[in-house]
Amino acid sequence: MEYTNKIKILIVDDDPTSRIILKKILSKVGYEITQADCGKDALEKIVIEKPNLVILDIDLPDITGYEVCIQIKSNPDTEYLPVLNISSYFTKEEDWIHGLECGADNYLTKPINPQVLVAIVKSMLKIQNTESKLRIALKDAESANDIKTQFLANISHELKTPINVIVSALQMSNIIIKDIAVPDIKNKLYKYSGMMKQNSYRLIRLINNLIDITKIDSGFINMMRRNVDIIKIVEDITLSVASFVESKQIELIFDTDIEEKITACDPDKVETIIFNLLSNATKFTNAGGKITVNIFDMDEYIIISVKDTGIGIEDVDKQKIFERFLQVDDTSHRNNEGSGIGLALVKSFVEMQGGEITVESTYGVGSNFIVKLPIVLIDEIKEKNGDNIMESYVHKMNIEFSDVYT
Repeated sequence: MEYTNKIKILIVDDDPTSRIILKKILSKVGYEITQADCGKDALEKIVIEKPNLVILDIDLPDITGYEVCIQIKSNPDTEYLPVLNISSYFTKEEDWIHGLECGADNYLTKPINPQVLVAIVKSMLKIQNTESKLRIALKDAESANDIKTQFLANISHELKTPINVIVSALQMSNIIIKDIAVPDIKNKLYKYSGMMKQNSYRLIRLINNLIDITKIDSGFINMMRRNVDIIKIVEDITLSVASFVESKQIELIFDTDIEEKITACDPDKVETIIFNLLSNATKFTNAGGKITVNIFDMDEYIIISVKDTGIGIEDVDKQKIFERFLQVDDTSHRNNEGSGIGLALVKSFVEMQGGEITVESTYGVGSNFIVKLPIVLIDEIKEKNGDNIMESYVHKMNIEFSDVYT
């Protein structure tokens, strides 16, 4: 018979006659039977004999079948062991409900119909077999994901070393190029040096995104919350990339209905959020288009809107865009290559700060990414270098934004 080879069933019942009847029915089908006459004995045999299923009478001499079931399901080693409650006394609907609430997988009342018993046992074992395969598959998937995360972390850090060496060498080259007397050669060297520098920073941003993703997966990314003016953060980051956006013949507009709003957030994470949204908008907006950054004060939270007149997103793809390493598979999108990490990071960083992000988009018309962040304040003993924090952001934006892949 199917699902009967080496399958062991534990019958827990203080009535010897009942045990004999149940054993006879199930042995005929080919199951191996073991028995217990009280709750304590049942719990011991479960640990030692490891049955595939337990048929558990509710009315036991020491502890109730309900309590036995609770102990089985609360033990990590036996929580997936299927339990079939049986009883000749506890037969009301509330008894069945209580049994199921205690963790039982099914319930039968005595006298038991042999055909019904066999059918239910087979069904429960089949479900257990399927669930076991799913748990193994899930464990394998989690293990594979851990390996992938570790690989990305290792390769990201390894890539940073040669990129840093290249950037340092470029900086030294520019010092030497300054002294070249022939203008034509000097200009060409500056041009090629600039191209190398731009693409080096592009790689650095991609590597940083990979590192952030692996930190999120591993649970090692920290939130450094501070009470800051979030309006100034968003405005300064937006204005710092204005020259690049406008060089693409795209109009960039910043507007806010409030001049200052102090809230506790991680400024570095907010920088990444706005930077990636602006980068995404720039990539998918053609020359002659417009990008608008708006901030709306809603008292208990603020809304940051990054709206573009780009190619837009179809409804079926609106959730896909926030999945890591995925991009919408569309010819227009494929012309703007990227790793598919930027928006996944945005979503993670927004949610880590208690916010949410949504997208409104009409294909062929444009997209509007809406970030909602709560307004909260924290007690700070001391703020370090608060006045200089945005200067470092602006500098970083100027060197990293150019045509970055996100």
